[in-house]
Amino acid sequence: MEPRVNQLKIQNELLAQIAKGEPLADILKKLVNAIEATLDQTICSVVLLQQPSNKLRHSSAPHLPEAYKDYYKTIDHDPLQDNASPCTRAILRCKRVILPDIAASSLTSDYKNIATGNGLYACWSMPILGSHNHVLGAFALYYKTRRSPQDHEIEIVTQLTNLAVIAIERHHLEEQQRQREAQFLKIQQVAHIGNWNFDVPTQTVTWSPEMFRIYGLTGQTTAPSYAEFLQMLPEETSQNLQQFVSRALTTGEPYTIEYSFVRPDGSISHHECRGEVEYNHQGQVQRLIGTALDITERRNSELALQNLVAGTAMTGQDFFSALVQNIAEALGVAHAIVTEKVGDTLTTLAFWADGQLMPTYKYALAHTPCEHVFRQREFFCNQNVQQYFPLDGDLVKLEAESYLGIALVNRQDQEIGHLYILHKQTIANPGWAKQVLQVFAARAATELERQQAESTIKQQLAAMEAAVDGISLLRDGIYVYANQAHLSLFGYDNADELMGQSWRDLHSPAEVERMETEVLPHLAREQAWQGEAIATRKDGSTFTGEISWTMTDEGLQIQVYRDVSERKQAENALQNLIRGTAASTGEDFFPALTRHIATALDVSYAIVSEYTDEKLKTLAFWANGELQPNLIYNPVHTPCELTLQRGQFYCEHSVQQRFPKDHDLVAMGADSYLGIALKDSNGESIGDLCILHQDKILAPHRAEQILQVFAARASVEVERLRANAANKRQLEAIEAAIDGISILQNGQYLYVNQAYLELFGYADAAELIGKSWRSLYSTEEMARLETQVIPMLQKKRAWQGEAIATRKDGSTFAQGLSLTLTDDNLLISVCRDISELKQAQALITHNALHDPLTKLPNRTLLLERLALAIQRAQRLNKYNYAVLFLDLDRFKVINDSLGHTVGDQLLVAIAKKLKTHLRKTDLVARLGGDEFLILLEDFHHIDDVIHIVERMLADCQTPLTINEHKIFYRHEYRHRPRQPRLQTSRRTHSRCRYCHVSSQKPSQQFLQIFRYRNARPGTQTLNHRSRFAPSH
Repeated sequence: MEPRVNQLKIQNELLAQIAKGEPLADILKKLVNAIEATLDQTICSVVLLQQPSNKLRHSSAPHLPEAYKDYYKTIDHDPLQDNASPCTRAILRCKRVILPDIAASSLTSDYKNIATGNGLYACWSMPILGSHNHVLGAFALYYKTRRSPQDHEIEIVTQLTNLAVIAIERHHLEEQQRQREAQFLKIQQVAHIGNWNFDVPTQTVTWSPEMFRIYGLTGQTTAPSYAEFLQMLPEETSQNLQQFVSRALTTGEPYTIEYSFVRPDGSISHHECRGEVEYNHQGQVQRLIGTALDITERRNSELALQNLVAGTAMTGQDFFSALVQNIAEALGVAHAIVTEKVGDTLTTLAFWADGQLMPTYKYALAHTPCEHVFRQREFFCNQNVQQYFPLDGDLVKLEAESYLGIALVNRQDQEIGHLYILHKQTIANPGWAKQVLQVFAARAATELERQQAESTIKQQLAAMEAAVDGISLLRDGIYVYANQAHLSLFGYDNADELMGQSWRDLHSPAEVERMETEVLPHLAREQAWQGEAIATRKDGSTFTGEISWTMTDEGLQIQVYRDVSERKQAENALQNLIRGTAASTGEDFFPALTRHIATALDVSYAIVSEYTDEKLKTLAFWANGELQPNLIYNPVHTPCELTLQRGQFYCEHSVQQRFPKDHDLVAMGADSYLGIALKDSNGESIGDLCILHQDKILAPHRAEQILQVFAARASVEVERLRANAANKRQLEAIEAAIDGISILQNGQYLYVNQAYLELFGYADAAELIGKSWRSLYSTEEMARLETQVIPMLQKKRAWQGEAIATRKDGSTFAQGLSLTLTDDNLLISVCRDISELKQAQALITHNALHDPLTKLPNRTLLLERLALAIQRAQRLNKYNYAVLFLDLDRFKVINDSLGHTVGDQLLVAIAKKLKTHLRKTDLVARLGGDEFLILLEDFHHIDDVIHIVERMLADCQTPLTINEHKIFYRHEYRHRPRQPRLQTSRRTHSRCRYCHVSSQKPSQQFLQIFRYRNARPGTQTLNHRSRFAPSH
């Protein structure tokens, strides 16, 4: 009974502390102490679940070992995991988790050593579930012995958990209330709005903290009474407020009033006050409640905006200066700037800085905040703008801290400039400042666009007056404007002579009729016409004119007139020149070219030359109506040298004086020179086309154009001649090549050289041209080339390898083959006969793998075959192989007595005998000296091996006759069947040698069979299964 009384007493004390509002940490600590005091040999801790992060925080664990606490500090605030600890599992699953043995649980793997090292051997966790069944945390209880909690212990902890729920939820509610109050006060402070309460029966007034700031009474904490507040207002405002309050108390209607207020520091503020009535349960007026809004900034902004609008009510260049000044003053900023954007450069139209107008300034857009304005059409940075744009040195000079800019956008939705402000502090009201800038950015864009249009019109008029072409404007066919070029073209001295006349007065009746029937209908339909007409000057002379005639949206007609008489003459000469050279190619082209150029341009000389080996060689030389012999000369100190260097050169007169070392100029009597370099496809000079005249060249500009055209034509012809010569040399080299070379297109032969024909046994190229390459390969080889080689060739554009080709007579040969695909998809094939090379390679390979005396496989080939047999045996359970070791008894006696020649012949004879007893799948190899090794594969039983050996032993009964010597011989065989433990060919071979050395007995012919077995780790023993020796 006494423990229950103590328990109730503890609960009552805790409830009282919760009701007093003691800190949550103190209450949880007392809960933990209460549990530990009630439950013997128990240590308790409590963890809380933090919201909304859903992470744990250990709140109270006064008696846990320090090492345990240090561990919990490392995992505090980690995300919840089901297998992290008993507490996290209890929280996630919302039920008790009991661990009777900490050391045996996976949940405590991270800290079981800490627990058991501090004498804690069991633990269990109880989740703390709130009133809405949501988890608030958990209790963790630790025992100093391995055991589970008893029922009464669970009951006690459950009851105390309920107290923890009350304390935690009360703490959460109080915390939420504090946060809401703080947020409400913050909102009031940001919005410059305060709330008040006027208790009518008691005539007391209470203010929120923001009310004191609004009215400049920051040093006070007690609100003035209603009567005191009325005295603080101007008399008129006080009377108005009393009327509003009286009406509200009488009618119950809410009210709103705006008024000005003089603060204690003398500054004037503007306020908007709202109030409404609250009644008690008896229907009587209890209080007036309301808000007071500081609208000082709004009133000041409205006044500044009015001044801004009035100050910018103008147009022209003064507009921008007035705009930046009034914006800076209205927004209270240090700098205001409006710019025009051209490319990536900004030019200030007006720049207001620290109270004065600055000179026009140009700067690059890159790495400035202005760059962001043109990307996003607006940009705002309210602090640290210098740090954000460290490469903009102007920000440092202007001491700028904040920036706000708006793009100027024209009617085509293009950015043409921007309007922006900078301040040395943060911008006070950025929202309102942005609205102001947006309004006046639109106004500035309109003004800038208007000024740009005016500037364009002025530039166009100036351009029209300076134009070479005649430009005129007509309305209803009557002249309203003509530039000086138009007047000069038609022979008029001033514009007054033309104004009021019709365009028809400047053309003959026949031409007017043609234009009215052909041109005007087209002009009315398409709004534009271009063509030629015969015009009549004031003096009656005519000329061919090129006309561009356009109708505008305003009904004006724009005529652009140009005298093309000289061009027409030049065109006729050019047509004659083209006709004269069109039919000529090759070497005949150049004489025709120089003759027709000299005739068309009416010059004394026309020369075309090729530049090679630092010399000029004339390809055609036309002089005074005759073709001259070609010659070679050094271009140094001649006008041709400058032509080759510069691409073109023109000397109007006195060319002999300018080039005194060029004696040919004297001989020709030349006075003027014009030359154009011939260029190849890489832009390198390969010659020149020039004209010389014994007087000045007439119309040099037209002559230059003609030479440019035909220099390009001559360049192509020179390159073609050079290419033909190069192709001829390459063809001769290909024909002389030892390798067979062919060119194919779409798989068919276009060309084959003589070596290719001889390689395949053909006498004439006509036998192969047009045929497919597939006719020179067998079906199998063709399939291999198509599936393996051609895809790789198409991917990599080149391939090298080998193939088996078929000659005309059907014989085959191995060929080395190189295939290349060109950019125009031609296939170049280069091949040679490698039959002898393949034979030599085969012989080398054979000698490397066979014994030179007996021609049997040697040790290298044996080990390769043995390795394959081992691998096959490891893959296939039913596959068997055996290794037979053979040597000759007393072979040394034969060598010593009969000589090495007889010994060698004896080895050859024995090798042949051995091969007769083996299958095609078996192998016999000579290891060296008188030692042989036989590999038998794929037999079914060991008896098959014994049967083969018995045949060999029986064959030994027949003596061998070598050089009249009859020799009796005996073999010794040792057999090693397949062994799983022998994983490599070299290991198998070494074990066979071991068997041989261990069991050798001279002078006997016998068979021994060996197997491995394990005697003990690291040792191997031999097991002799059977042995026999035939009688002598």
